[in-house]
Amino acid sequence: MSYITQTNYPGAFHLEHFIFLAIVILLIALGLFLNFKVVKQDKTRELILKISGIVLLIMIIANRFSIVLVNRIVFENKSYSWINLIPNTFCGFTSLFLGLTIVIGKKDNPFLNACYPVAFIGGLLSTIYPDYLDHQMFFDPRTITGLIHHAIDIWIVIYALAIKYINPSFKKLPYFFLYITSMMTFGVFL
Repeated sequence: MSYITQTNYPGAFHLEHFIFLAIVILLIALGLFLNFKVVKQDKTRELILKISGIVLLIMIIANRFSIVLVNRIVFENKSYSWINLIPNTFCGFTSLFLGLTIVIGKKDNPFLNACYPVAFIGGLLSTIYPDYLDHQMFFDPRTITGLIHHAIDIWIVIYALAIKYINPSFKKLPYFFLYITSMMTFGVFL
């Protein structure tokens, strides 16, 4: 029996998960500390944010491929196909949207203002309580890539707010509500 196909799943809040959370908190704190102590130019800070967006997109691609390949090949679930490479969850789609708006979009654009609250809350919830650990092992490629891309969501939002790449205001709140209603509509047709 391989590691991935084991059936005694540890669930959330076990040693590996706590170590992962500690590493995420440490890396975010270290990144913010170094940003304000070492990096002095706004262009460099924006470049760090854009690179973080690219890393997020790479992790989403890795996550989607691992989901399809592990389910299709290891578990021989024939219902998984190339169409499953397209994110089909709130988290997956919002992470993709966040990554694209960071990499392609401009500072404080409406699309970024629409999705960053969902990306932050979804990333936080899924990193703190990854419900997929109830049916997957921690080092399963689907799990670890999912945890990493949710942690990167948290980093990107905190960092973007810290460097004032996103300037929240009540005037921009309709973008958020439009995004949520669009996601709900999208979810109905999945």
